[in-house]
Amino acid sequence: MGRRGARIDKVNGFEGFEGFEASEEVMMKWSLAAGLLVAVLLPVGAQSRIGPDINAKIRQEEKMRSEIMRTLHYLTDVYGP
Repeated sequence: MGRRGARIDKVNGFEGFEGFEASEEVMMKWSLAAGLLVAVLLPVGAQSRIGPDINAKIRQEEKMRSEIMRTLHYLTDVYGP
């Protein structure tokens, strides 16, 4: 820039890289925001849809082989409070 550019910068109050640091801070904030957005949305896009046949198999397994009532009976009546 030469002497004239340096003088104009000094007259306008520009010293060193203060303007550059401000833009670096803004870029850091935007990068962080973009990274967080990707981190939140990436797992959502990776999940696959569950078909109705899978849901039917899960419900059948629940009805035929569920041991929740036996477990609750053991915890409440046998093992006790």
